[in-house]
Amino acid sequence: MVLALQGHVMLAGCLLSGVQGIGPSLNVPIFLQLFRVPLPTVPTVALPRQASAPAALKLALRYLEEHGAIELHLCGRRHCSSLLLWGTTREGALRYDTGTRCNLYGRVCDQVKYYGIWARDFTPGEVELVVEHQRGQLAVWRRERPDRPAVVPVEADYDTLRVRPWFWSTDMPVQFSRTFPRLSKDLSP
Repeated sequence: MVLALQGHVMLAGCLLSGVQGIGPSLNVPIFLQLFRVPLPTVPTVALPRQASAPAALKLALRYLEEHGAIELHLCGRRHCSSLLLWGTTREGALRYDTGTRCNLYGRVCDQVKYYGIWARDFTPGEVELVVEHQRGQLAVWRRERPDRPAVVPVEADYDTLRVRPWFWSTDMPVQFSRTFPRLSKDLSP
């Protein structure tokens, strides 16, 4: 049995009683100890809702090959839109998947789309991205390629950006900076 309580996982034991087929009825303690396992914290930042002037944000993150991809989720009270960044295409555009009306974990989405043909994964080390919350969409691009954004539709109440690795075997530190100048034009593909 696993219980999630206040940012920790509690593992509890159980008692098998009356197991048939292994001789007489058994009362075998399977696991009796309780202990806490700290859960990782998802790097999160608030963005203005459906801003009339788009809000730009620079992300500097420490990517490792074992992360597999970079996930960005812009969420509201009940749903999220999701961008899964896999790497780049030969032309330098981001290779990515989008999901809309996802659950708050960004895992189960109503509509998933795939963009870009694989060329290479992100190089392990620091990856710099720019995120811009535009009217009706979230746009993300590599700092050096503002002409090649990844874009996903978002709902009006989406205002919480979460960034995490796709495979969470180790943390992926993220630094948010609001000092990056916003792009002056709409980035729809």
